[in-house]
Amino acid sequence: MKTWIDFYNSRASCFDSPEEIGCHYLDNKRISPEYTTLEEERIKEILQPKANSTAYDLGCGAGYSSMLLAKYFKFVIGLDGGEQTIQKATHYNDNIKFIRDDISELNAVSNNSIDFALLYGVIYNMGPISSVISFSKNLSLKCNRGSRILICKIPNSKFFDSYQKYRNDKKNERNYTDDSNLNHNLEWLWFSTSEIENLFKDHFEIINILPNPSVDFPLKAWFDTLLIKK
Repeated sequence: MKTWIDFYNSRASCFDSPEEIGCHYLDNKRISPEYTTLEEERIKEILQPKANSTAYDLGCGAGYSSMLLAKYFKFVIGLDGGEQTIQKATHYNDNIKFIRDDISELNAVSNNSIDFALLYGVIYNMGPISSVISFSKNLSLKCNRGSRILICKIPNSKFFDSYQKYRNDKKNERNYTDDSNLNHNLEWLWFSTSEIENLFKDHFEIINILPNPSVDFPLKAWFDTLLIKK
């Protein structure tokens, strides 16, 4: 298994829900409908959609995050590099347009066409870091001034060691197949808030959104970033 795209394509052939294909779990449990509703509302509050607006789901996987957008945006367009994953996304969501595309390049997106976009649990699978740098440059070309881009679930390098311990402690309790149970040598990218700022500051205003420090793992180890095109 050479890339994360291969990994999720493999899951798309094994599992039958967008949540399972995309590894959307919380503390060893399937995401509940209540959690999904809260995520929909949280994303709406941060992106602030306008009437009849379009949102791009960059790295959409099998469409779980696209469904989070569909409640509040008139049109949703999901992009992902995995052929099997895109096929599953299209099967689950006939009201959302899905396109196979390398999101570091965004070749399927016209310049100055994005007003709203979401990356939901994606950036840590975009290695090597050169791909993230390429994504930052290309994203700036695709966005209109004032566009709002929300990057969710960025692994915080401050918690790298403690998160590895958390994952090892939980491994024996898992009742599903995730990236720890499949044979591969793929690694997440981890970021500090300053590294995210350095990656995007040339073209975007940056608002890092950290979780309440009292929350537990895994939420404690992730942060979000809102980009606003200058």
